[in-house]
Amino acid sequence: MFNAIANTNTNFPAVTTPFPMANLTLGNDVNTATFSLNKSIDLSKILTLKNNVTLAIGNNYLNLKSSSNATAMVAPVPNNANITYGSGRFVVE
Repeated sequence: MFNAIANTNTNFPAVTTPFPMANLTLGNDVNTATFSLNKSIDLSKILTLKNNVTLAIGNNYLNLKSSSNATAMVAPVPNNANITYGSGRFVVE
């Protein structure tokens, strides 16, 4: 889970972030924050955005990598959460 101080822009993943990631939860339902991808990432289970969160994919790729053991997916996105793009995108495998 990535949390941020209210009204901030947090770049992730950090150098110490494990890859590939299984579950990724952004935010905490309290603080308004933007989480900006600074490189492409792989996710093998569930991406969850909390209230008041923006996921800025930018020019990177968020790869949803399913396997015979797990289906990668995006949980329902709250009405007040956003996903923005540059030339990057979601890739479903």
